[in-house]
Amino acid sequence: MIIKRKQSKLNEVNEEVVENKEPVVEEPVETPEQIAQREELEVFDIDNIDFTQRKERRTGNRRRGYRRIDDRNLVSRAQEEAVQIKQNAYQEGYNLGLQQATSEIENFKNVLGAFMGAEDKVFNLIAPNILELSMSIAQKIIKHEAKIDVQIVVDTVMDALKMLSKNEPKIVLRVNPIQVQYLKDTLPEKIKSLGMETKLSVLSDEAITEGGCIIQTNNGMIDATIEAQLGIVQMALRSIE
Repeated sequence: MIIKRKQSKLNEVNEEVVENKEPVVEEPVETPEQIAQREELEVFDIDNIDFTQRKERRTGNRRRGYRRIDDRNLVSRAQEEAVQIKQNAYQEGYNLGLQQATSEIENFKNVLGAFMGAEDKVFNLIAPNILELSMSIAQKIIKHEAKIDVQIVVDTVMDALKMLSKNEPKIVLRVNPIQVQYLKDTLPEKIKSLGMETKLSVLSDEAITEGGCIIQTNNGMIDATIEAQLGIVQMALRSIE
């Protein structure tokens, strides 16, 4: 009787356990595509992200950016310094060249001043002889030209006749023997062109240089020799000294 009661109680407990037991829910079976999507999501799960590495990468990128900026600034400063150095070198070269040129000009002035002083001294020493030397050279040139060009003596005679009165009754002309005949053939027509009615005599005089002449009239004499003309020029030059 006691056994039956125990069995009865055991049955009641089992029934109670069965009644209180929660229903079992079967888990759905995942397909391969669902498994792949789940794994992909797990890979990019925010819990799996290493923020420390990302921060380090960002810091490294910023540092590289700073380095690039620093490099550009360094290049810019180097270019500016190069330009400044070039300008300074140009200015220094210009100033140096200007100083050298100024020094050379001053030296040239000193040399020129010394030369001018020496020139004055030399001129004072040779001045008395310059005029005579010049006249001697001029005389030689004129005499040489007078021998070559007979027109010179004609011009000399005509210039002298123009100083005479048109009413001179007689004129005696003395010239170098070589030029006598030429003047006898040439002067009559020349005298008529001056409006003079006079008796002209052309005489030979070896003392007279070719190109010159001496004219004699009742009123006086005109010395138109080469030497006399050069003497007049010489006197005029001396009066200027």
